[in-house]
Amino acid sequence: MSEIQETLVNNPVSESDSEDERDEDIYGKLVSSMEGIDSITLKKSETLTIGRHPSCSFVLSKNTISGKHCTIERIDLEQDSSTYESYKIIIKDFSTNGTYVNNQRIGKNNQSELFHSDRITLSAPKGTVNQAKPTAEFIFRDWSVIPPENTKTGIYTQYDIRHLLGEGQFAEVKLGINKKTGDHYAIKIIDKKKFLGPKLSTGRNKLMDEVKILTRIRHKNLVCLEGIYESENYLYLVLEL
Repeated sequence: MSEIQETLVNNPVSESDSEDERDEDIYGKLVSSMEGIDSITLKKSETLTIGRHPSCSFVLSKNTISGKHCTIERIDLEQDSSTYESYKIIIKDFSTNGTYVNNQRIGKNNQSELFHSDRITLSAPKGTVNQAKPTAEFIFRDWSVIPPENTKTGIYTQYDIRHLLGEGQFAEVKLGINKKTGDHYAIKIIDKKKFLGPKLSTGRNKLMDEVKILTRIRHKNLVCLEGIYESENYLYLVLEL
C-alpha cells in the first residue's frame, strides 16, 4: 500500500468529507494525489466523465489526456445472495494513453470494478506507471466502507470490512470477510457514545445484555454470534449471515 493510500484509509475524514457523507446522492470521492488537480465528488445520479473535451464533467486540459478519457459509474444491483453486493462501481477506459487501476492498465473500451482505496492513474505513455510520471492520479474513497478508526488494530487485522448492509440509530451492519478463511459475516458496528449517551449505566447494561444473549444462542434457525471485538469507541459483533 502506498503512503497516500495509508494516509487516506487510516486518517479521519475531513470536515468537508463529512459534509459529503451527509448528502445521500454522494457515494464517494476521487482524492487527488497530485498538486494542481482537484479532487472529484462522486454522485449516484451522475456518470463521471473525465477528459480533455469541454463536454466532460471533469476537464483535464492536458495533451496526454484523451477527449473522453474514462468514465466512473455506480450501478445498483439486485441483492446477490452469493456475494451480498448491492452495487458496483465501474470504471471504463476510452483513452489512447491508458487508464490504470493499481498499476494495471484497463485497456481501451474495457472496464474494471473499483474498490475502496484503489489507485487510479491517468496516462503514463512512457514505460510502466512506476517509470513515468502520470498526468493525474486519484485514490477512490467509497463512503460506505470507510472504517471508523485505525485499520491496523483490532477486528481489522482479522476481517476485511466492506460495504454497508443496513443501519439503525446506534449501529450499522457491514459485510465482513474473514481474511484467513474467506467466509462472509455480518459485522454489527455499535457506536458506544451514541448507544450509552447520558444514561451511561443503563445503556451499558442494555448493550451487555444483548451480547450475553447472542453468546448463548446456538440454533440452526437463529443467527449466531461468531466473535466480539471492542475498542474505545466501538463494539463489533461478528454475526452469521
